[in-house]
Amino acid sequence: MASKLLITLAGLAVASAALVAGQDLTRADGDRMAQKLATIEARGNMTPTPRAASESTSFTDREVNAYFRYNGKSQLPEGVIDPQVTVQSDTRIDARAMVDLDAVRKASQSWMAGLLHGSVEVRVSGTITAANGKGTVQILSATLGGIPIPATLLQDVVSQYSKTPVMPNGFQLDKPFDLPANIREVRLKPGAVTVVQ
Repeated sequence: MASKLLITLAGLAVASAALVAGQDLTRADGDRMAQKLATIEARGNMTPTPRAASESTSFTDREVNAYFRYNGKSQLPEGVIDPQVTVQSDTRIDARAMVDLDAVRKASQSWMAGLLHGSVEVRVSGTITAANGKGTVQILSATLGGIPIPATLLQDVVSQYSKTPVMPNGFQLDKPFDLPANIREVRLKPGAVTVVQ
């Protein structure tokens, strides 16, 4: 369950999201995010009851980015380095990461991975909606080393990175998806996210 939750959250970040400038991230921020993810997962493992009140967990861009830096490295796909996420509005998320294409080539079957070498910055901007237990992502723009790339190329990369036994085709950017851990809704506001279960 933890890996599915993290894959979904990482997929949302990678699929939909700009540079977080000037954040002095701390291990304590990452530890808070790790605890919040554990709480979300624990609630997701509980059997829902019809009359149960919804419960919310909120976190900031800072906590997410610190988690990726200090706590979540082992959970990141091979070759993804220093991902950073910024919630820009109630629907828009920007993300960036350095990607080691040589590591991707070793871990991936993607045709694209064989064409490129070295490390390159990937930036993605998109919108996300998540309500009634379903989420959707729409890519607004994506760049690889500052060069615009089509959403289909981004989809190839994301699907290769996110393949699991549960998701053999990986995360599909253009299709609605079930939110994990009994999450009913995700509310965004600049700099913060609230998960409702």
